[in-house]
Amino acid sequence: MPTTSSHYHQLQPEDRVTIASLRQQNHSVRAIARQLHRSPVTISRELERNASSSGYGSAHAQCQPLQTDLPQAAQSRAGAGAVAGLSDLQRHLY
Repeated sequence: MPTTSSHYHQLQPEDRVTIASLRQQNHSVRAIARQLHRSPVTISRELERNASSSGYGSAHAQCQPLQTDLPQAAQSRAGAGAVAGLSDLQRHLY
């Protein structure tokens, strides 16, 4: 029996431009999601995460670093000093 596997694909810069453009034209989250073949939740989270006082901006969204924290297990294994010495890529992989 085949298993279904969901794969996460990050939004690309052109997706963010489309989101910004459609949002500026007052398209709904669901309409944007349909056009990009994404879940409405993905679009909603993108808009929420990258909102500024002037609204959603694709350039602002693209420049934002990925905000991830190290899992608690990785922090306790490595200790505070070792975690501080990790590169950005290593932090992302934890």
